[in-house]
This record gives sequence, structure tokens and C-alpha cells, in this order.
Amino acid sequence: MISIIQIIKFSAPVAFGAIGESVVQRSGIINVGLEGLMLGSAFSATMVASSTGNLWLGLLAGIGIGVIIALFLGLLTIKFGLDQIVVGTAINLLALGACGTLFEKQTSTGRSINLPALPNLFGSVDIILCILILSAINIGYLLYRTPFGLKLRATGEYPDATVAAGFNPAKLRYQALIIGGIMGGLGGAYLAIGINQSFTAGMVAGRGFIAIALVNFARWRPIGILLSALMLGLFDVLQFELQMSGSQVPRALILALPYVATLIILIVVGKGTRAPQSLGLPLKENQ
Repeated sequence: MISIIQIIKFSAPVAFGAIGESVVQRSGIINVGLEGLMLGSAFSATMVASSTGNLWLGLLAGIGIGVIIALFLGLLTIKFGLDQIVVGTAINLLALGACGTLFEKQTSTGRSINLPALPNLFGSVDIILCILILSAINIGYLLYRTPFGLKLRATGEYPDATVAAGFNPAKLRYQALIIGGIMGGLGGAYLAIGINQSFTAGMVAGRGFIAIALVNFARWRPIGILLSALMLGLFDVLQFELQMSGSQVPRALILALPYVATLIILIVVGKGTRAPQSLGLPLKENQ
């Protein structure tokens, strides 16, 4: 039987990534490299947790790598003004190649990696799921109820207005990327430690791209993103349940369920959404 805890658990990696991406996009950056960021975080979390025997250090390592990758994207797109889509795509390809090669090297001696489950706070709920819910609430408040959120949204809409008000759009974009890196890193690390309890090169499996789609679907609202991710989490759980039950439904169709659901959602409700006006555009040199 499918439980709500299962749904939340399987939706968490996408939800973390999408909530962080909502902050990044509000600043005017689209992080197409979220897929690679999550993969790099998953790999780092697995390696550190396996070598130290400490799951929490593994999670911290995943978050740290997420922030580093996000800031690297910021350096190339903010300081050097490179195209955000091209840089993000390069990060995805680099992460896929590097993580796959390094993991193969680590396991070539016959060493297998099987991590223990995260401890639960109560029942079957672990602390990361509680952090997910609190993050959606707090980041929603940060974006829409604080001066920082107002400055960040102004940067994503019209950076010149931010400059006129005496603030630095580049600094605000870096700050947004740090938040996005923390959230995306936590999503990737949780995928490896909290769900798979190991690592495979293809484990992110498009979740980064789904997260970007959810941001648009939920109109850049973290609570809406969380609720949307729960719908996709249901399909994710369903595909595993169907596989475990020996269903006669073709395996390829079962695996495609979350992606088909994302496409249908975007077709039905994505029309009419308005992205931040400066999304994807580089800052002027004097900013």
C-alpha cells in the first residue's frame, strides 16, 4: 500500500531542487545545470558517507559540492557573462562524465557501497523530510515577505532598478545561487543517502529538469512547488510498486510515468505563466 510518507520521500529530491531553483530564477538566473549539480552532490555524499561511516557528514559534503557547483555557474555567467544555458549544459555533461568515471574507479576493486538508512525522528519520518517542509515555508516567506526577497525579485525583473536603489545585483545573484546550491545539493544527497542508499551514474534521471519545469508550473511559489512535487512523487512511488508487484505493464512505460505526468501538467497549466523579465539575461558590465 502506498503511504503519504513514501510519496513525500520520493518527491523530496525534486522538491528540494525546485525550491532552490525558484530562488535562483527570481534573481534572473536559470540553472540548467541543476541536473549535474544534484548528481555531483549525490556522488560526494555517497563517497563521504561510505568512507567515514557518517551519514550526516555525507549530507554536508553533498550540500558543499552543490554550493561550489552553483557558485562556479555564477562565476561564469555573472562575472564573465557567458550564456546560462550553455554553461548549465556543460556542467551537466561534466558531472555525468566525472561522477561516472570516479565511481567506476572506486568500485573497480569489487567494493560495493550500501549505506544504512537515515534515522527517523518519529514513526517513519526522517529529519530531512521535516527540513523539506520547513524549507518550503521559510523560503516562501523569504522571497515574498522580506526586504531581501524584494531586492532579489527586483533583480530578476529589472536589475537597473536594483542598482538605482543602491544594491548590487551581482551580489544578490550569488546569494541566490548559494541558496539554490544548498537546496539542490541536499536534494541530490538525499536521493543517494535517503532513498537509494548507494550511487549510480544515472540515478538523478532527469529530476533536475523536472525541478526546473515545476518552478514554472508553480509560478515560482515554494509551497506550490512542494505540492506539485508530491503529485510527481506519487507517480514515482507507483512505478516502483508496479515493478515490485510484477505488473504486465511494459517497464519502459512504468519508468516514464513521472516524466509523462510532468509534461501533462505543463501542457494543462503552464500556459500563461510569466517568468521574471530578466531571466537568463546577463548583467550589464557596470552592474
